[in-house]
Amino acid sequence: MPPDDPELLASHAAPVLAPLERTVVALALRDPLWSVPTWRAPHPRRWFHVSRPDVAWLQLANPRLERLRRFVILLRHGQPVEDDATTLLTCGFSPGQILEVRMLTDLHTAA
Repeated sequence: MPPDDPELLASHAAPVLAPLERTVVALALRDPLWSVPTWRAPHPRRWFHVSRPDVAWLQLANPRLERLRRFVILLRHGQPVEDDATTLLTCGFSPGQILEVRMLTDLHTAA
């Protein structure tokens, strides 16, 4: 049961994202992939290493909105998001809202 299943969407009313959630999506469209805490970039093969800032200061205080931010970043960079979509469902997002996030992200990456 993927969150963008058309049969599931037809059976549920698709509430739109709240303004705060749309703001989180807009901000996540600019965040780098390394800002997702579990993603680790391979170390460069150079004799020096530029350290990145701590990712903790990029995370949102609200766990529900942080999950949304993580989903958008991973989706934008082509990373697997199935587990994150399931987590969004358990956080209270509807399948219609997840589909709207996917569409907003696709519009941004296509531009």
